[in-house]
Amino acid sequence: MPRATAVRRSVPLNRAGSTVLLGFALLLISLFGLVLPGSSVLNAIRSRGWTPVEARVTAVSSLSHSCAVTYAYTVKGRTYQSDRIGWDVFDESRHKGPDCASLGDDPQPAVGETIQVFYDPLSPGQAVHRPELPGSSLFGMMWGLGFTVMLVFMLVQV
Repeated sequence: MPRATAVRRSVPLNRAGSTVLLGFALLLISLFGLVLPGSSVLNAIRSRGWTPVEARVTAVSSLSHSCAVTYAYTVKGRTYQSDRIGWDVFDESRHKGPDCASLGDDPQPAVGETIQVFYDPLSPGQAVHRPELPGSSLFGMMWGLGFTVMLVFMLVQV
């Protein structure tokens, strides 16, 4: 009889162990899912205080469904170049890249056009055309946070 009890205890422990291992693996994945959109949101918040400057579009990608834009701007007599449009990291429509999502409803600028960009006064080589909070990243963070809370709850229950 004690032997049968020992077998019964080992089966739930094996199941619990595999559940805990799977739970920790999923927890790591969900935490990684929080870091990527979270860094995008933090960058957007930080860039809201950056200095605006006029920039000239120097190149536009000719590939279909692409919003690659390169622009040049001058700060204190020194010229910098950047291609950052916004802080989106997710593709909202699955047909365009994150830079297209950053443009929102605005048309893609043409070569030679003047656009307003925002540069980091502490590091003028960093600039962004649209410093708005990326909605897709906020959604990703909320989803990742909810998923992480559920996984922690599951691990605590085991």
